[in-house]
Amino acid sequence: MALIEKNSPALTAPGEEAAASGASAPAAEKKTGGGFDRFYTARFYRILYGLEKIFGVHVLPIITGAMVAAELLRRRRDYPQFLRLRHGLPTGFWKGVSPLRHFVGMVYNWDESMMQALFYPCLARPDWQRRFEVRGTPPNKLPEWGQRPVIVTFLHMGHFGVMRWWLRANGIPAASLLAASPAIVDNPHYNKYLEAGDELCGLKGFPHIFKYTRTGIRDVIRFLKPGRALTMALDGGPPSPESDRQDAGGIPIYLKKGACRIAAQTNSVILPMSIRRTGWCRWTVHFGAPVPDELLQKDDLTEANQHLFSELWPDLQAHPENLTWSSLEAFNPSLIGPRGNWP
Repeated sequence: MALIEKNSPALTAPGEEAAASGASAPAAEKKTGGGFDRFYTARFYRILYGLEKIFGVHVLPIITGAMVAAELLRRRRDYPQFLRLRHGLPTGFWKGVSPLRHFVGMVYNWDESMMQALFYPCLARPDWQRRFEVRGTPPNKLPEWGQRPVIVTFLHMGHFGVMRWWLRANGIPAASLLAASPAIVDNPHYNKYLEAGDELCGLKGFPHIFKYTRTGIRDVIRFLKPGRALTMALDGGPPSPESDRQDAGGIPIYLKKGACRIAAQTNSVILPMSIRRTGWCRWTVHFGAPVPDELLQKDDLTEANQHLFSELWPDLQAHPENLTWSSLEAFNPSLIGPRGNWP
């Protein structure tokens, strides 16, 4: 389902935002690639794109399978902590999904998301686009599009890592508010492909990333103009004064109110989004209902946050194996412990 609209009012005057964030390419942040950094060379990306020319979208399972085997070996020390987090939830929550299947699936989803991000210049092509089934109303189909900015929120589950790339591939000027980005998509060798994707999608000069700092949040507020979108997570990190205890079918989960605060301050529409794999080279992109404006106008944003989670809960409840580290920790903040670099 192609969503690009050539005459979008957002595709103008990106210069001031690029200056605010430093560049249109990902900012220099703490890397999360670990010992794999040495593989992220110009030759590595040339090989990937050469394979994509041969196999098209079907290159994803080929590359991802090889990466998963290496990742499982590298992340095996995280498995005991993963089990602790899983055991913090009732057995019935998992609907019979075994810990090993969940762990392997979590690694697979993350690696496949990173491969999709690497093929950002290809995502807008029809042979890639028809692999995504869109449910709900995306930002550029909302009645308010072009009149108000949009904040897209998500939980760390499924293919959350590809959200910004998918939105931009569909012509939506989307940036992400992040604490850090993976080295595989944050290095000079990938920049030329990043720039090629931006050029193809009509988004040259629009920033990709804002840092989760006081300065970064100020830049985000300047960026959020009508016809632009921001993606940010509801979960991640230990509970803070900004966290809300929300209800997940009788189980508490701790989510942050930052997205709702920014939406209220910038008059943004805020809606939830999830992406999950549904078959061989097939994914579902689901947009929930936006938060009613009256909830964002309240001093207490707990109801607004609960609305966002309630829209994401059915997908999470039906597919608990899509939970990743950050979401598991949001369910079990008292069990947060040492682990490798994960999103």
